Amino acid sequence: VVLAAVFSLPLQEVLAAGVEPERLVNAALVGAGMAGGFAVLNLLPLDYIREIERDTDLFCLGLMGKDTKPGRVFLYSLALALGASVSEEIFFRGVLLPLGAQYLGEGVSLVVSSLIFGVGHTNTPGGSTLLEAGLGAVFGYLFISSGGNLLVPIVCHFVYDFITFVVSHTRGKARLEGVNIREKFLSDQVQKAKQFFKEADGEQFAAFCMQVFQLLDLDKNGFISVEELRQGLRVFDVSRFGIGRGGGNSAVSLPSDAEEEDSVEKAFNAIDTNGDRQISYEELMAFLSSRLRTQ
Repeated sequence: VVLAAVFSLPLQEVLAAGVEPERLVNAALVGAGMAGGFAVLNLLPLDYIREIERDTDLFCLGLMGKDTKPGRVFLYSLALALGASVSEEIFFRGVLLPLGAQYLGEGVSLVVSSLIFGVGHTNTPGGSTLLEAGLGAVFGYLFISSGGNLLVPIVCHFVYDFITFVVSHTRGKARLEGVNIREKFLSDQVQKAKQFFKEADGEQFAAFCMQVFQLLDLDKNGFISVEELRQGLRVFDVSRFGIGRGGGNSAVSLPSDAEEEDSVEKAFNAIDTNGDRQISYEELMAFLSSRLRTQ
């Protein structure tokens, strides 16, 4: 709003301009189509896309809570999507794009403002500069093709975000529901568990270790990476397992801001005993065994 006033941009006219209902419906369909298109991309065996999906799921779980009921998820998603779509479209398409068009021309300004939109989402969990820039280009095109009516990209942006929030939270909960004890796997692990922790019931301890491992092995490839540990610490309460925030009995004490790289590395290195930059089930079991022995 301040930028619009300084550079004499007609923001009030952009917000108040009339638009045909059919154009708004089409914008909503475009938003839904983009959300559906990305869901299809998630089916492809592309690590880059799967990492975005995973981080988005965990971000939504952390934002809305992993035990939140569907009705509240709907309301939270509604509020989040509305806030993001209105505020971001006012700035990027209502102010930045027209401002750039005054000096660079409409086409160049569309590209530049879309790239800035992408860069602005880089540090958002699940954010991708390339993907977000593409979305920004679509929103910008809708803004231009509507004759400069901001309501059109707002509707498209809102529908895309709303569907993404709801689907990602639902999919994230499904990840947790998939955390179960695989009997055929455990039957082979009971003896290993007994070797590490002979004072306890080997089967019970193996189940305990497997539960923690499955929580943190987000891509289910049989190992825990640094990024998976970082994302897991954001969402799951694993302090009772000896891996978590704060002091107390944790073997590796993380500060309240668990995203600090040094702290995550410290936790990771304490578990990754062979230094191959991935945590195996056996390494996690040995770590948890040592924690239980010291408590």
